[in-house]
Amino acid sequence: MLSVPPQGPALVNTCVQIFPQMALCIAEGGVWYGDGTTVSPKPFNTCCELQQANLINNLSLLPVTQQAVRNDHFKLIQVTNQVCTTDPPQEETTVQFYRIDEAPIAPLIDLTSLNLITSQSDPTSGLGPDEKTAFLVLRQQLTSILTSEAQCPGDGNYDGVVDQLDVDNWNLFHKSGSSWYDINLPSTNGYDGQTNQADLQFILQNLGTKCPPR
Repeated sequence: MLSVPPQGPALVNTCVQIFPQMALCIAEGGVWYGDGTTVSPKPFNTCCELQQANLINNLSLLPVTQQAVRNDHFKLIQVTNQVCTTDPPQEETTVQFYRIDEAPIAPLIDLTSLNLITSQSDPTSGLGPDEKTAFLVLRQQLTSILTSEAQCPGDGNYDGVVDQLDVDNWNLFHKSGSSWYDINLPSTNGYDGQTNQADLQFILQNLGTKCPPR
């Protein structure tokens, strides 16, 4: 969808920013805190803003991304969350690792309490030999999957070319307040959560690029 009203945070157990409009949020059983909200004295642009306002006790945020890979005995999950305590908010990626099986009655699954990772800075510490081997193999598989897609900097609509349509789309989402065209990826800070001038500059720098097939 290209024509959307301002994006905002919606509350569906946890705060998410995947609903582009109030009606869709409400239809999915959520509570809208974005532009036009009727449940808050003021609208909020992001889930971090809503969390920092302390209107809702123990508010959690949906992860920015989650990926997983498994074999017959182990499962590796990689989660990227937004950290709202920094200014501006930053993204933090952590890993989870579980021993699993397919027992018919009570299978081992990825319950938080069964996470085998005890140190994010050294995730293999504390793992047994078979666990460490499985972790390293699965991490390599996940890395290979995540890097297999051809990169296309500036192509916000994924049509394989950076062109005037990307500029037009940027203008639309910039005016609407949506972060849907937040496509610049600084080397240290990740996405900044806004469709702003940095994204337009990123598009213009790559204008005319034809991307490899996906």
